[in-house]
Amino acid sequence: YRDSFTLIKMIDDFGFNTHVTSNGYIINDSIAKKIAESDLENIGISLDGFNSQTHDYLRGRSNSSTRTMNAIRYLRSASSKLIIGIITIIMEKNKDEIIPLVQWVQENKDLDYINFQAIMQPFGEKFGADWYRKDINKELWPQDIDKICGILDSLIKLKGNGFPKIGNPISQLETFKKYFKAPENIIRRNPICSSIDYGIRINYYGGIHLCQSYNLIGDIFHDFRETYYSIGAQDVRRQIISCKKNCHMLVNCMQED
Repeated sequence: YRDSFTLIKMIDDFGFNTHVTSNGYIINDSIAKKIAESDLENIGISLDGFNSQTHDYLRGRSNSSTRTMNAIRYLRSASSKLIIGIITIIMEKNKDEIIPLVQWVQENKDLDYINFQAIMQPFGEKFGADWYRKDINKELWPQDIDKICGILDSLIKLKGNGFPKIGNPISQLETFKKYFKAPENIIRRNPICSSIDYGIRINYYGGIHLCQSYNLIGDIFHDFRETYYSIGAQDVRRQIISCKKNCHMLVNCMQED
């Protein structure tokens, strides 16, 4: 997006931490230098397979893995202070590549961390608690749960034994195990969902959500403080307080300690 670098720089100047997630596909030498000049603090590059064929297949574009690897090198060459990491989704298709990927990241001087997410229902699918049982999702949802839990146990062991680049806390890796064993169980521990004060979500059109399961509370074209504390926002907060949905966002982005 043409104004991305200006926006990042502005946010940094306000004193906020800046973190961007990218697939790395279009990051070349020129863009990497612009990212460095924007004073971006942290960039997470999506990489869903240690083998290039796996990543290319999951991304639906040939040469994706090569471009991702090039992006990492361009970024590190452009900045020594930029925090660069890998974000990987744990799923059926790449389960045998998780540990080799961790070992590669640990030895790679250009990378600072690897963070894992558990596979969730793909965005755009009609919501359904049994999504993981459908044939269309068999190559996404792990078919051997004992094996996937064994891999998670290995990650936990590695994190405690000289692999500090694994960014997930052990508590989250343990939550992943519970989630894969029983995805229909309630993950939330706290009685009130952290969506109330964890953050906001802004869609492509500037609409503001406290939680995407509920109505918009306003948009970015009006005074934000008025929007955030409006009657409509308070009504959405009341709905969130009484929410009993088994929201899998609490497994990944909003994991509770």
